[in-house]
Amino acid sequence: MRIKQKKWNNSTTFNFEDDHFIYQVEDESKGVKKRFSYLDLPSTSEFYETTEKNILFLIGAITFLVVGLAQYFIFLVWKDQTKLSTAAVSVVFYIVFRLTKTQYTAIPTENGTVSIIKDKLHEKIIDELYSHSRENELRKFKWLLEEEIITVKEYELAEALLFSDNHASNS
Repeated sequence: MRIKQKKWNNSTTFNFEDDHFIYQVEDESKGVKKRFSYLDLPSTSEFYETTEKNILFLIGAITFLVVGLAQYFIFLVWKDQTKLSTAAVSVVFYIVFRLTKTQYTAIPTENGTVSIIKDKLHEKIIDELYSHSRENELRKFKWLLEEEIITVKEYELAEALLFSDNHASNS
């Protein structure tokens, strides 16, 4: 299964395989593609939220504000009139800076951080990641059962714990 997210200039793609997933992120400056094992995913308590803003709009706002204020004082001193049009442009840049942000849920792993854009696909991606993780854990217990290292009762207990609602939400 493949899920692609896009917001502004940020794009993430998740390709879900049986025992791993490929995570690809692209923005205007770089593109990264990495392979992650489901078993490397931490519990959801280790997730953290992060926000990315386009700093160029803030730089533009500050620049236009400085130029606008300089223009205002020059017109005030030399021509006895005022003009704030350039400074007004800075307000537009600042508003765009505040509105064009991308929020992520970050999942730290040993292989790097997986960032999931907070959009309508956000929960579906997390569910997909952790459903594969539980399935892989169950495969380990199945192998232990086949090798007669654990009993059928222990296998069923592990299966019940892995797929209980309580465990699924705390993975």
